[in-house]
Amino acid sequence: MKRFKNSRYNFSIPLPADVLLFNAASGAIIRLHGADSEILADYLCQPPGEIDHAAFDPDTWKPLHEGGFVVPAASDEVEIIRKRYWRARVETPMVVTITTTMECNLGCYYCYESRSKQALDAGQLPALLAWIRERLIVSRKQSLHVDWYGGEPLLNADFMATASPVCQPPLIQIQYEIT
Repeated sequence: MKRFKNSRYNFSIPLPADVLLFNAASGAIIRLHGADSEILADYLCQPPGEIDHAAFDPDTWKPLHEGGFVVPAASDEVEIIRKRYWRARVETPMVVTITTTMECNLGCYYCYESRSKQALDAGQLPALLAWIRERLIVSRKQSLHVDWYGGEPLLNADFMATASPVCQPPLIQIQYEIT
């Protein structure tokens, strides 16, 4: 028979009639209903200890197991999180924010940025690409996420149109986001 324990990453949030159970390792959230929901949440949020899954009805056990609220007794959750962390450090893209211009055609009252007619142009692209290549090599990242930024980055759409095709694979893998 397989043995289980409660996850060390369980947290409960009491509500007026229910309890939300959150698992920080899986990101799962379930709502516990009924008179015993608070007792169950408290039980699952204690330091890890063995749990008899036969004591649970299948309709209760299934979301607890699938959501990572209960895990195999032999699992090392800290090591799983550690491996996830290091894998993400390697697999996540390098993020480069490119300010195409500080010019802006909006007048947002909350904006603190100074406006300027200065803008990147195609002549600056080789130096920018060399810097990106160097940073990719140093970081050992396999892909790049470009965040086009500025006062209003689309006021320098010509630069974005010139830079975007140059940044495509095989040179680098790229994702675009305009903020």
